[in-house]
Order: sequence, then C-alpha cells, then structure tokens
Amino acid sequence: MLQTKHNHSSFYLFIWKTTDNGAEVMPSIEVAAKIADAPEVSIDYLAGNTDLLLEKNVVNKIIDIQKLDAEDKAHVFAMLDAFLRDHKTKKAYAQ
Repeated sequence: MLQTKHNHSSFYLFIWKTTDNGAEVMPSIEVAAKIADAPEVSIDYLAGNTDLLLEKNVVNKIIDIQKLDAEDKAHVFAMLDAFLRDHKTKKAYAQ
C-alpha cells in the first residue's frame, strides 16, 4: 500500500506491505534509503522526523567540504561567511 500525506511544509511518505496473516511489514533501511533517494530527500524527512528539507546537491557539497584539509576548509568557510554576511546585510537594507 502506498499512502502520501501533505502537512503544511512537510511531505510524508509511508510505504509498507501487508503479509498474508495481516501483519504490516516496514521496509528495511536499505529500501527506505532507495525510496528517499528517488525524490532526493533524507530518510528523516521522509519519515516525518524533520521539516528541514536539504537539497541533495547542497548535502553533497557539504560532504565534499568535510573532506578538505583544515586550511582549505577554513578558506571555504571564510568565503561562505563573507557571502552570507553580505547577503544578510543587503536583505536588511532592502526592507
């Protein structure tokens, strides 16, 4: 059975099957990961444990940054901090 439920900003997807004796069987973590991968969301988001929807390309960039050595990581964060600071300042003055 496939059931979807929209709840404000969250999208929950529950997938299970019923056995011959009527017991419900939840998918394994591997199956849940494949289900979450199709719409490119996390398993936590899929299960309704979080409303935070992280784009897969953003998560992949974060993973790439974590693999950098400490000096390169510091440079990336310095550039990101400067960009975010400038963006917030522009947004504040635009209001």
